Parts: sequence; C-alpha cells; structure tokens
Amino acid sequence: MGSILRLACKCGYESEDLFAGGGQSNFLTSTMVPALCDACHHVQTYDRMLAKRPGCAKCEGRIRFYDQRSLRATGLGPIMETFEYGSETRDLRLPTAGALCPRCGKLEAGFVPAGCWD
Repeated sequence: MGSILRLACKCGYESEDLFAGGGQSNFLTSTMVPALCDACHHVQTYDRMLAKRPGCAKCEGRIRFYDQRSLRATGLGPIMETFEYGSETRDLRLPTAGALCPRCGKLEAGFVPAGCWD
C-alpha cells in the first residue's frame, strides 16, 4: 500500500496530494517518490525505479527527489513507506521538517501523511 503525502510549509504553501510508494498492482515495478522541478518549482511524484530520470511533467525541467540531501537541511524523518526496489527492500524516508519549499525557497517545509492508496 502506498502513502498519500503533502508537502507543507510555514509560509502557507501546501502541495496537492502526492501518491508515494507503490500500489497493489505496481509495487514491484514502480516506486513513486516526491520530487521538485528546478525550473518551475512544481512538486510531483516520479518513479524512482526508472533507468533514466524523467523530466518535469509540466516543463520537462530537471527534477530532484526530496530524499536527497540537496533538498533538506535536517535529517530524514521516520519511515513513511517500505517498498521493493528491484531485488532489495528499501525504506522511503522524507523530511518532516527542513525541506525546501517551492514557494518561499526556505528550508522550512515538511512532509505530512494525508492517507493511503492502493
């Protein structure tokens, strides 16, 4: 079962629902992870299991995944999702605070759980 997350910031920004992890039909072949577009600052989930990193769905710009150090000031939060990654089992950890906000550009955003999907 996947997790529905939102990225929220002190400035008032709140993302749309972000469907992370994988569902019943695709958890062995797909792992959706929240990412930020460097060009248009759109936050959306992208498949981490693709061999080639996709471009932004809105503008084709370069994306960075939110579990990467470059988008956070603090350590990663609790495990939000455990998923199969090829032959490995991995945990999806995202910052609950100290993440880069696409609106204000400060490291004051964090991921909050909003539900589950399958």
